[in-house]
Amino acid sequence: MAMMETEVLGYRAPLYGRRTGQWKIDPMSFASAGRFRKGKDFEDRLLHFSVAGGVPAYWVLFSQEKISLKILETMS
Repeated sequence: MAMMETEVLGYRAPLYGRRTGQWKIDPMSFASAGRFRKGKDFEDRLLHFSVAGGVPAYWVLFSQEKISLKILETMS
């Protein structure tokens, strides 16, 4: 992220001075993220949180998917 700021928004970069604001967004808590999987059991929500963490975009990506332990084992 620091390299991106330096290269894109630094003093000599073409976009310097064009940023008008910046938001710092913290990851969601387990309880908040679990709302993306309403009606699912605790194990399902925990499994999704262990993969997607508190990043909202990942939860939207995985919201229609059923993550299984077999899939996770093949990823490692």
